[in-house]
Amino acid sequence: MDMESVMSDYPRGLTLNLKSIDDAREYLRGAKARINPSNAMIKKPVVSIRVLLQGDYELLNEAMIGMHNMKMFKIVHGEKKYSSFERWKESLNG
Repeated sequence: MDMESVMSDYPRGLTLNLKSIDDAREYLRGAKARINPSNAMIKKPVVSIRVLLQGDYELLNEAMIGMHNMKMFKIVHGEKKYSSFERWKESLNG
């Protein structure tokens, strides 16, 4: 498997298609349970959740309001850019 096919299939963000704040809170609770099962207090963002849809971004940010121990998450909107990979790929093409 070559590097280009791996990177083209690599997700550049999540498409959650959340319908409500309750859906967003359920997603955040699940993510928190997987990342921090001991429920330790984390007071700064250590995990970025990158979403592609504006609606998902807004719902996740609204859902975090009032939830306990959610400061560990930073919600980011937009596609991830892999600039170093792009430069490497261009150098191969000449």
